[in-house]
Amino acid sequence: MPRNSDRSGVLARVAIAGTASLVAALLCAPQASAGDPAGSPRSVGDLRLAAPADQPTAQGADLERTASPTGGAVAAASTTGPECGGVRIVPGGSPAGAYLPLSAFGIAPITGVGDDTNHAFTVAAFSYAGQTYTAVQVDSNGYLQVGGTATTSSYTNQDFPDAADPDGVLAPFWTDLNATAAGAMRIGSLTDGAETWIVVDWEAVPEFNIPTNLHSFQIWIGVQGDDHPGQDISYVYGTTTGNGNAGLLTVGAENDDGTVGTETYFNGAGTLPVSGTQLVVTPEPYAGFTSVPTSGVAPLHVDFDASQSADGGSITGYAWTFGDTGTGSGVTANHDYAAGVYTATLTVTDNDGNTCSATEKVTAFRGFSVNDVSVNEAAGTATFAVSRPGGGAASVDVSAAPGTASTPADFTGALTTLTFADGQLSKPYVVTIGQDALDEPNETYSVQLANPVNSTLEDPTATGTITDDDAVVRVAVNDVNVVEGNSGTRNLTFTVKLNRASGKTVNVTVRTADGSARAPRDYRSKTVVLTFAPGQTVLSVPVSVVGDHVREPNETFAVLLNLPVNATIGDANGTGGIINND
Repeated sequence: MPRNSDRSGVLARVAIAGTASLVAALLCAPQASAGDPAGSPRSVGDLRLAAPADQPTAQGADLERTASPTGGAVAAASTTGPECGGVRIVPGGSPAGAYLPLSAFGIAPITGVGDDTNHAFTVAAFSYAGQTYTAVQVDSNGYLQVGGTATTSSYTNQDFPDAADPDGVLAPFWTDLNATAAGAMRIGSLTDGAETWIVVDWEAVPEFNIPTNLHSFQIWIGVQGDDHPGQDISYVYGTTTGNGNAGLLTVGAENDDGTVGTETYFNGAGTLPVSGTQLVVTPEPYAGFTSVPTSGVAPLHVDFDASQSADGGSITGYAWTFGDTGTGSGVTANHDYAAGVYTATLTVTDNDGNTCSATEKVTAFRGFSVNDVSVNEAAGTATFAVSRPGGGAASVDVSAAPGTASTPADFTGALTTLTFADGQLSKPYVVTIGQDALDEPNETYSVQLANPVNSTLEDPTATGTITDDDAVVRVAVNDVNVVEGNSGTRNLTFTVKLNRASGKTVNVTVRTADGSARAPRDYRSKTVVLTFAPGQTVLSVPVSVVGDHVREPNETFAVLLNLPVNATIGDANGTGGIINND
């Protein structure tokens, strides 16, 4: 509404503070005429009493003893609150353009007012310093507390910010006042038809020690849901005398935990509000947002909503950084996250260029994974860890499959479903390992994950290795004799043996060497590489012996083993004996 528009009489309705009575009358001026009944409700210019539903409702007379059962703050949803959302106090005007006593509207004084008392009222929702309230406490010492949590009234003013009670203070004139001696305190809701205000009025209230010093002042609080953001708050001063009781006076405001605050006057320092002064309490921008969800399995889609952010004027910019390389803008945004932990940040900028930031942690969990395990075949079991970094209840199937290791001879792994409770990060999967006496290569099998529920698979396959614990086999050759004969050749057959079966391929080189028998006169020399397949233990090596008619002694030659592979030499020398028959 135009702040200095022409004023005309309108029909008004009033809910008297602390009562449920409704009265309607057509009034055209702030003062009652001689024929007006005392206490009739009034309208003044474009301002009139709001509808009954918007009227404050008394909830208690003295909250030093009884807490208000209703009202209070609604906490912002962002996990990490901003270091902003405070207030500034600057010169400005009230919706009425000047101090406008609520008595002019026929609003009755607050009842039960005593020295150092506060009085709770349920009111229409309004925003202040980044939070929403539906209750206020009006204090006899010239200040108001937002919210419905009672604290003891204090005549000792504070230097804002101050974490001590009371907190959440709007203080147009906080000093030691005595409303029981004179004057009155009132609360009501006024509207111009487009916007609505909660108005709290201290009218001609004297100081406690200097009762001739009278002070008239008001707080105007914009209500949400109109065509303004519901955060305009004004201090308006009528007649004031002096600078507070004994010079102790605070004019300022602070948030609901006393961590952020400001003031224009404190105990002689600053600018003293005088008659006709008008101030506007302007909240700094407040950044608040919701993230849905804040955790889940990657790739994680998150929707961001900054509509709870607020400012006394208007927010002109919403800038998002998502904690990885992503950025965004606007009241709402969304982003897809790979696995990891991120900090999403919202920075809001208001029409005055002030900024505020809020943060939220987003965790994109990795899916199920399983580790590689290597054990000696004598271990009996191999235990695999099926794990995930975090998340709610989930399950996954686990099984083992052959590789170079076979089942059931080398291992046994049953198909198993592992069920994870919320927050459980790891569970074991056990494979039974078989043992044998074969010297054999290390063998492998695989462990596989499948069918995840409420999760994904990140590393679904692991390798199980069975390391052999058996000694290598020994290879040996025997001694053999043969009658040479008178002509042609005949075979002298050597036997090359392993001391036991091996699971590996065993190689050994066999060669002949002259002794008293000489090649090629007496035998044919030979060099051969014998190959034992896994499980094979005996091979033959035939050597040709030459027959003749020469009378001669018996003769010998050697068969030698060397260069073993996957074996050691047990008996490296075999003797071939040629028995003369002439």
